[in-house]
Amino acid sequence: SIPSIYRNLFELINLHGIDKLTLAVFVPLFESNVLTKTILNQV
Repeated sequence: SIPSIYRNLFELINLHGIDKLTLAVFVPLFESNVLTKTILNQV
C-alpha cells in the first residue's frame, strides 16, 4: 500500500496540475531527504 504522505502529495500535485517533469524531479529529492533524516536519526 502507498504511504498516506505520497497519496497526499499526489492529490496536491493533481489538484494544482503540476506536470510530470516536476514530479520526476521532486519525488527523488523528497525520498533522499527522508532517507537522510532516517539515517541521521539512527546515528
